[in-house]
Amino acid sequence: SEDIPTISSSRMLLTQAEIDSCYAIMDSTAVDDAINKDGYVEFLNLLAFGYLAENGITSFDDLSQSLKFAWNTLTCQCVQMGGADDCCAAGRANLFVEGADGEPVSEEQTNFLNDICSTAMTTLGSEGWENPPPGEMPKPTDDDTEEIEQELPAQPTNPAPETLTPGQIVGMSVGIPLLFILLLLGTLYFCRDKEYKPEEGEEEDDELADLDKEVMNDEDSAVGT
Repeated sequence: SEDIPTISSSRMLLTQAEIDSCYAIMDSTAVDDAINKDGYVEFLNLLAFGYLAENGITSFDDLSQSLKFAWNTLTCQCVQMGGADDCCAAGRANLFVEGADGEPVSEEQTNFLNDICSTAMTTLGSEGWENPPPGEMPKPTDDDTEEIEQELPAQPTNPAPETLTPGQIVGMSVGIPLLFILLLLGTLYFCRDKEYKPEEGEEEDDELADLDKEVMNDEDSAVGT
C-alpha cells in the first residue's frame, strides 16, 4: 500500500503535529468516514480545545458566518471530486474524511483532508482566537474574559511630623539665646590674658573686672584652707 503523500509547506502552513492532531479529531467525529453538521461543530470545538462549548457554541446555528461559510466551501468540493452537482445541498452535505484514520488514500483526498484542517484552524484564528499548539490551552480574546482587578496592598504612609507645644516653643526661644550668651562669656573669659592690665587712663570692663575679682577670691579661699 502506498503512503499518504506529504503536502508541501507552501500549501499547508501547519506543523506535522497539528496535522496529526487534526486527522485524529476528524476520525473521532466522523461516522462511516463522513462528518455531518453536528460532527462539524464537535470537530471545531475539539480543534479549539473546548473553546466553543465553553462559550455556549454547541450547534451549527450558533456558529459564526465565517465558520458556516467554511462548511459550505468545504462540503461543496465534493462536486470537484466527482460527486453529483447537488452533493452538498441541504441534508446531503457532509465532509468525507476517508483517510483521516491513517489508511492510504489518493493525493487528491489527502489534499482535501489538509484543506479541511487548514481552513478550520485559519477561520477559528481569524475570529480573534489564536489556535494554540497541541497540548496548550486556548487563548481567549479580551471579550471572552473579564479582567479581575486585584486589590493592591496598602502602601505605608509617612508619619505626620510631631508638632511642638506652645510651652516648648517658648522654652526654645528663651533657652537657645541664653545658652549662646553663656558660651560667649565663657569663651571670652578663658581666652582673655590674665596678665593683662589696663594702661593708664583705660577703664577695664566692669563685667570682666567682677569676674576677675571672683576668681581671685576663690583662689585666696583655696590657699587659706
